[in-house]
Amino acid sequence: MARKKQESIPLDDIELLNIHNYPESYPKSVVNQVRNNRIAQKRLEELLRDMPQRGRRKRSEAAFQVDEQALEEMKSDSTPPEQGKGGFFRRGKS
Repeated sequence: MARKKQESIPLDDIELLNIHNYPESYPKSVVNQVRNNRIAQKRLEELLRDMPQRGRRKRSEAAFQVDEQALEEMKSDSTPPEQGKGGFFRRGKS
């Protein structure tokens, strides 16, 4: 008897990455579907290429850039909170 071609389950980018990173948490049929589908493999390659690399390669630029001006503004704007006389756990003397 001829084997029917299995209908492909539509997967979004996050699911593709999750299947790639955690194949043991998905059914084997779904993992095999992604591995045998050329379109899914191409999209997965694009996603992995565009992601910032962690660990193996060191890039000259950081994955997340720090806004130095905003950091300085936060430091200058921060004032210590004023101590209240009372509070939920502190009882002021009457």
